[in-house]
Amino acid sequence: MMLTRRDFEGRERPTWCQGCGNFAILNAIKMALVEQDIAPHQIVMVSGIGCGS
Repeated sequence: MMLTRRDFEGRERPTWCQGCGNFAILNAIKMALVEQDIAPHQIVMVSGIGCGS
């Protein structure tokens, strides 16, 4: 089965400020996971509180 970036969408949405660079970083991570054919059940993504985390 071919993975897409949508396969990595969860129930929770980031609460970063509009235009925050973290959105681009998250998108790049998702695209890399798709390109490497790494399934969502094989990863855990965790971040701290706030944009600087």
